[in-house]
Amino acid sequence: MTGFYIDETHLQRLTPGARRELLDILSAEISELKAAYHDLSWDPEDNHSFPLSEEEAVALIRSLDEPGRKVLRVFARNSDGDEGRADLTDLLAAGDYHRYDELGQEISHITRRLRGITQNNDAWLINWRSRDWHWDEATQTYTSGAFFISGPAISALREAFGMRTTAKA
Repeated sequence: MTGFYIDETHLQRLTPGARRELLDILSAEISELKAAYHDLSWDPEDNHSFPLSEEEAVALIRSLDEPGRKVLRVFARNSDGDEGRADLTDLLAAGDYHRYDELGQEISHITRRLRGITQNNDAWLINWRSRDWHWDEATQTYTSGAFFISGPAISALREAFGMRTTAKA
């Protein structure tokens, strides 16, 4: 790869037409670079899932064992277009888990696979809102709760699973 450096003095030496042409070319290159790396502006604190591409979704699904694929499929099936939701009980049943901590391990495994595929150490897909959860003191476990996958990630997963991209009827 060859690089070059252009500063203000170099630009001043060019004719106005050449300067405009060069700046237009550089602007186009930068614009393409920004589009190619849209995920670099993703903020893990903004409560939206990592903006997974369809290719990344396919790679993620292929990298998972059957219980992990079943967990993601629940979200894809229960999508309104903006968000895929899944109740705790549905996810436990999908992966044939008997305890919340088993499901938690699977979600961690999905997250590790996602981070490997995207090369983003902060990436996550599956999130929850505390208001959707109920902790039972007597049994010392969650008795109800819901997770979600949001934004482009849910559309990419639906496409990767071969589902329509529109909201389910």
